[in-house]
Amino acid sequence: MKDIKELKKLPQREMKTPMQELIDELKELQETQDPYTLQDAIELAESMLKKEKKVLENAYDSGFSEGWDGADNKFE
Repeated sequence: MKDIKELKKLPQREMKTPMQELIDELKELQETQDPYTLQDAIELAESMLKKEKKVLENAYDSGFSEGWDGADNKFE
């Protein structure tokens, strides 16, 4: 088994959401097409990525307000 020092030396992978992958694909496709043909699609995908981020943040915040076991852990 590798120790932590060896693991830190390994190249790090960037984790991307499906929306980020879509944006990358559209930008690559745009390089081979007329630059303006896919601009609307890229802008739409980028706006959806912002919406996705807000949804994930809200879900994350909701999980902590309710606690891991679903119990309400708010202080009164």
